[in-house]
Amino acid sequence: KRIKKLNLTYNKLKNIDGIEDFIYLEEITLRGNQIRNIDSIFKNNSIRKVYCAVNEIEVVNCSNNDSIEVLYLSSNKIEYIRNLNKLKNLKYISLIGNPIVKNRTEIKRLQEENPNVEISAKESKGK
Repeated sequence: KRIKKLNLTYNKLKNIDGIEDFIYLEEITLRGNQIRNIDSIFKNNSIRKVYCAVNEIEVVNCSNNDSIEVLYLSSNKIEYIRNLNKLKNLKYISLIGNPIVKNRTEIKRLQEENPNVEISAKESKGK
């Protein structure tokens, strides 16, 4: 079957190994799990939209990917993002509610290295 959308919200997932094998997948929702690493998502060259808010991601290591356009990574534990510019078609990334948003130098670096990407980087209310 050619799965194009996959919603695995609130499933207590700790990893997403094997997601790169879903060659028709265009959109994945992983909200509210216990995922720490999303590196395998970047190995899938069909995914366009990634919704991975409310997990336990600390570092994002992007690798060459021409398909991802949207990354929702709000409310994780992200302190650093490596190689965001390797996501050639990225248009939007949400980092709201992550520790990285308090590091204005890091946010400025991301903005300078990725001028065509809208970066949403605000502290969430109550924090």
